[in-house]
Amino acid sequence: MVHTPILVIAAGVDVGDAPADLESEYLANNLPKDKSRYVIIDDAMHFSFIQNCKPNAIVLIEKDAPGKGIVCKDGGKRSREKIHNEILKHIIIFFQQTFSE
Repeated sequence: MVHTPILVIAAGVDVGDAPADLESEYLANNLPKDKSRYVIIDDAMHFSFIQNCKPNAIVLIEKDAPGKGIVCKDGGKRSREKIHNEILKHIIIFFQQTFSE
């Protein structure tokens, strides 16, 4: 039994690994609804959750490791910084609601 509140955040863009419905959504569907919240960031990709990339990072990475520049790509037209801001808002709201109970 789960007693600790859990926030599950998923990337909405599939990058070729297991899709959200087999990973984060599966997890969220098997958690108690009263103790969990599931959020999908529609234009986030798997690597959108890591730090921002430096300018020209994709070019540098691709030169050294072709195909690995995906770590600096996101799924929509928003910057990674804006995606991070949305993630932060979800986390703050979750904490506020969780710790005010």
